[in-house]
Amino acid sequence: MLTSSGLRIEVPEIFLGLLIGGAAPYLFSAFSINAVGRAAFQLINEVRRQFRNDPGIMAGTSKPNYGECVAIVTKAAQQELLGPGILAIFLPAAV
Repeated sequence: MLTSSGLRIEVPEIFLGLLIGGAAPYLFSAFSINAVGRAAFQLINEVRRQFRNDPGIMAGTSKPNYGECVAIVTKAAQQELLGPGILAIFLPAAV
């Protein structure tokens, strides 16, 4: 089917390009999922720490520190998603 449209897959460069291009979405997705998982783990630890250190949060007498949670998520988004962003930009150029 591919050879009838003019794409010769027996040429090593084309075949490798197809393999790398086919694997790139899975690699990007894996990087993104791992980054989100690490950020969520950091956020859960912060929420647990706040509940442990301030019992008034569960009682409704005090407010949690939302700013710290937002800072963790923002920092994680900037740091953890740098790898997938670089992959998305430079992989097509490298292929």
